[in-house]
Amino acid sequence: MIEEKPGAILNPSSSNLPPLVTDLLKPEQYPHNPKNITLVQTHISYVFIADTYVYKIKKPVNFGFLDFSSQEKRRYFCEEENRLNRRTSKDIYLKVVDISEKNGRYFPEDSSNPVEAAVKMRRLPDELMFYNLILVNRVTDEMLSRIAGTIADFHLNAETSEDISRYGGFDLIQSHSIENFEQIKPYIGKTIELGLYKSLLAQTTKFITENKKKFLSRVENGCIRDCHGDLRPKHIFVSDRIDIIDCIEFNQSYRLQDTASDIAFLTMELDYMRRSDLSITILNDYLSYTADYDMVSVINFYKTYRAIVRGKVASMTASDKSIPTEARQEAAGQAKKFFHLAENYTRKKEIEKKHLTLVITCGLSGSGKSRAAGKLAKEIGAIVIRSDSVRKSLAGLQVTKHYKYGFEEGIYSNKDSERTYKRMLDQAKKALMAGWPVILDATFGKRRFRDDARALSQKTGVQFRILWCEAPIAVLRERLSKRLTSPGKLSHEPSDAGPEILELQARGFEPLNDEEKKFT
Repeated sequence: MIEEKPGAILNPSSSNLPPLVTDLLKPEQYPHNPKNITLVQTHISYVFIADTYVYKIKKPVNFGFLDFSSQEKRRYFCEEENRLNRRTSKDIYLKVVDISEKNGRYFPEDSSNPVEAAVKMRRLPDELMFYNLILVNRVTDEMLSRIAGTIADFHLNAETSEDISRYGGFDLIQSHSIENFEQIKPYIGKTIELGLYKSLLAQTTKFITENKKKFLSRVENGCIRDCHGDLRPKHIFVSDRIDIIDCIEFNQSYRLQDTASDIAFLTMELDYMRRSDLSITILNDYLSYTADYDMVSVINFYKTYRAIVRGKVASMTASDKSIPTEARQEAAGQAKKFFHLAENYTRKKEIEKKHLTLVITCGLSGSGKSRAAGKLAKEIGAIVIRSDSVRKSLAGLQVTKHYKYGFEEGIYSNKDSERTYKRMLDQAKKALMAGWPVILDATFGKRRFRDDARALSQKTGVQFRILWCEAPIAVLRERLSKRLTSPGKLSHEPSDAGPEILELQARGFEPLNDEEKKFT
């Protein structure tokens, strides 16, 4: 388990390291007698990988937004790191240990004369890191669904309160953005061009000013929570469970935030890796499980913000003279790429406007609509809005919990269906206005619902398409029988449709007319 930040240094030269660090590179100093010690250095920490365990020490630095300047502060934030990360990594974070000095030597897990503290963790195999799985092309849709489901569950259960909600307030968002740009200023001409700096500042300020109501709405809807704050592919490990490590502990204002900002960080990182297919898949799975489709109108703002933060941190690493020249140059290159990625997000609405499409799926339950929608979403970068998720959200029900209702009964009544389709169209309009292609994933068995969707496409000036899906009734029945009992991706499946509703659904289905078939 290696924590890597932009410009992280593996086994840096000992000539620039303090005595405590050079001493902890010696296996004999440790109580469990490791065979090898690997050191990873970032701009804020030293991480010692000692075979099966990892020890993390905080550097005595003060960057304003982060203050590890005293021994007391470093210990406190070690305790916070240990506490907070247990929310998403169970038994990986073990405890905070003392490091004692004896006759000029330093010993971890010794409390006789403590001079420093370290977080002790179990080592997670590097081959299980989501980042590495991407590099070797071992990522599956089922894996992405599990990751998205784990993050969704974490966010839905994360602490929120009136005090926490104020961190999503308009004034704080504004001040954080201003602070970000102030901290980037020293790197103008080094890792960011002046013109790009001015453009990002202008676009960010414009969005914040023009979208105050959206930010306030996020607060009112309870979307500000005690999140992770540093949700990246290198902090996610995939095995028979999903472990997420290394959340932000050093500044709670970077962790108490809109859940949109948290998921934006991960999807931005995937975009940076040039895997936008993974990015949109995780986002759509996450939205399916949370039904928080309103976040789509602000997520590119948060992606921009996150890319700028990553560019800033990489710039700091590139300016750290204690880090070897080659690694500093690499960090500078990373910073430039992050700043240009941020620029792409600010231009997304303008670029996509000419090519936006509203797609609706159409077909009986089990006909493969969601699978086809997901595949198409990867190709065109579309947001998928699922009727099953919207329907349960409107009813105040848990999206991924299954409920037994008869055909057109309970939340599947005609009245509830009318309300569901109306909400889907409202959410589609917001997403289209934000520059996203949209796929509405529902049966669309009634012509009036299809007509309403086509009318929205005409009103917003986007293309309209129908994604028709069909299969023999016997196949549909078999698929629906397996849907609620299959492991993996389907364990998060929002749909309640079972084989018993097929005949009734088919009987009431209004087929496409000749005019509609032109859009298939």
